[in-house]
Amino acid sequence: MFVWAIILFIAGVVIYENAFLNMRHHDSPSILIGDISSYLTIDEIMKKLERDGYLATIVEEQRLSRTDVRPQFDYVTIKVGNYESFDQRGELKIYLFNDQSERILYCPNDIAAYSKKLLETTRVAQDYIEIKEYSSCIWITDKRVEKKRLQWIKRYS
Repeated sequence: MFVWAIILFIAGVVIYENAFLNMRHHDSPSILIGDISSYLTIDEIMKKLERDGYLATIVEEQRLSRTDVRPQFDYVTIKVGNYESFDQRGELKIYLFNDQSERILYCPNDIAAYSKKLLETTRVAQDYIEIKEYSSCIWITDKRVEKKRLQWIKRYS
């Protein structure tokens, strides 16, 4: 009886961890850039970009093999050339973990002008949004999705 209780407890923990890693927080997505927010799926992002006249391509896909017993780990990068935000054009990359948009990397033509406009118009009062300038690019990350990805890596890699 005791052995079954331990087995059921362990199974419950595994099910809970898998559910946590794959759950979505549609109640409060964060704007990453334009009308691209966190927690969007690949299909939702591609439709938005197509609607706005952008050509987007998937440039990287990391997926576990079908025989891997670990929980899902999909990491996809979508690239958009000549994306426009705040009157600046540049290359945009959108990163998704398990079909949930996590962060963007935007490299505008004029990083100083873009950063100034971003700071003037963006409210970053939320604890779960992080904006970093790196070289001539801007990273905008929803730390909730990032946390799930990092927890997966810590637990299963």
